[in-house]
Parts: sequence; C-alpha cells; structure tokens
Amino acid sequence: MMQAESRDSETPSMSGRVVMPPHFYPPVFIPIGSAERLLRPRSIPAATRGFPAVLESSPGSESVAETTRRLERLRQQVNRLQRAVRLAIETELAGWTGKDFGSLADNRDVAVTIHELLDGHGLRVRCPECGHPAILRCSPRPGVPSGVFVFDHVIEGRRTFHGGGATLPRLSLMAKPPRRRALKPSPGG
Repeated sequence: MMQAESRDSETPSMSGRVVMPPHFYPPVFIPIGSAERLLRPRSIPAATRGFPAVLESSPGSESVAETTRRLERLRQQVNRLQRAVRLAIETELAGWTGKDFGSLADNRDVAVTIHELLDGHGLRVRCPECGHPAILRCSPRPGVPSGVFVFDHVIEGRRTFHGGGATLPRLSLMAKPPRRRALKPSPGG
C-alpha cells in the first residue's frame, strides 16, 4: 500500500492525483441588497422549468413542429434568466451612482471593468441623452482632475459622446446591438 505525502496546500485523492482543498479556491462574489432576491435558489427552479424535458427526448423521435415549440420554450427560459442577470447587475450598479473613484486612472478602471462585465453578458449601458446603446468611458477634461464619464456610441454612422459628469451616472442596461460590420450588406448581395 502506497502512502501519499500530504502538504498544506494539496490533498492526495484516491486516484493519486492532487486535489486542492476547498480553502484554496478564490472567493465567490455574491451580490447584496435587492439583487440578492433575484439570485435566491427558490427562483432558479421557476426560471429553469422545462429544461429536463428538453434533455430527455431522443433524437428523431419528434416532429419539426414539436422541436420548434420546445426550442421556443427554451428561448423564453433563457430570456428570463438573462433578464434576471441584467436586473441584478443594474441593481448593483445603482448603488454606485454619484461616486467618483478618486483619480482619472481609477475612474477609467471602473468604466473598463463595468464594460467588460456587461460585454460578457451581451449588454450595453443606455445613453440617458439619446437612448442608444453605449459604452461607458471616462475621459480627461480640463479642470476636472478625475475626468468625466461619457457614453460612447455610434449614431448614423458617426462616433458620438454624450454625458460628461464628474461622477458615475445612473446606469440602465440594454441588449448589445449587432456589430456594425454584420449590418452592412455584402458586395453583390
């Protein structure tokens, strides 16, 4: 019988592979406040109702019409989950309204981090001035040492910046639009 050495940060498993103990894994961020109610386990079964039925059928055993109906139900379930994610993010960001994070570099870091989070979920901020989907940025401005938050977007083919407040504005979210290249017709078609 072989004896495995045990170290502080690793634990041998039955197969001989090293398994990291649970305390090694990074902590998970859990939203607080009203966003928390959207993520409670009791809301998950309601949002995922019908998923097992989609997975249980065997291929070729149903008609195209039935498959289409099931795909439509699946699309609706995914839309409900995406809405819950959007509302949770919006709720968390609402708590940051009116904040200045100290410097231009820090404000830019916050704007970039917000953009990366939203982009990963197919979202953009809604410009409060024109309603178009936009990317939140922080730009330098004379007389404002920590910069100003602006909404960067394209309107009628031209890059436009709206906003300009020194503190983080109230952010509402919307779906990310398709890429502009995808909207252009292909040559000869």
